[in-house]
Amino acid sequence: MEENFYCFVFGWVGIYLFFHTAFRYKIEKYAYKGTREMIGKKKAYIDNELKEAVEFRKTSKEQADSLKAVHQNFPVIFQENLALQLEATYRKNVDYAWQELKRRMDYLQEVQATKERFTKELLVKLITEGVRKQIESNEGGIRDKYLDECIDQLRVLAPK
Repeated sequence: MEENFYCFVFGWVGIYLFFHTAFRYKIEKYAYKGTREMIGKKKAYIDNELKEAVEFRKTSKEQADSLKAVHQNFPVIFQENLALQLEATYRKNVDYAWQELKRRMDYLQEVQATKERFTKELLVKLITEGVRKQIESNEGGIRDKYLDECIDQLRVLAPK
């Protein structure tokens, strides 16, 4: 049994040495290629991570700088916003005041026109009544003398 065991072990050792010497170069070449690919992937991953870290640092620095600028300029920004709001409110108030003033001026113009029209109508009425009374009383023959002249004058005054 020992002989079989030694034959078996030496047989496998011989097969191993044969394949090892025959295919050693190809196996090592394949293993080397696989190792290089794995190392290349790891390098690419590390490079990618480093690039992302650098970009993150740049972005973080820019954000920090902009936040610092906002904090420094916040009173200025606040004042500008307040000035814009005040200007908008001022314009709104000026527009309201202009509309109110226009409405009141239109009302006063209408009242003035109504007063003038009423005064003219009253004046024409008083003149007409006075002339009629004098004509009806016919003092000094006024009826015939001034009737045509008064009617012409009243026609001229009436449209005004």
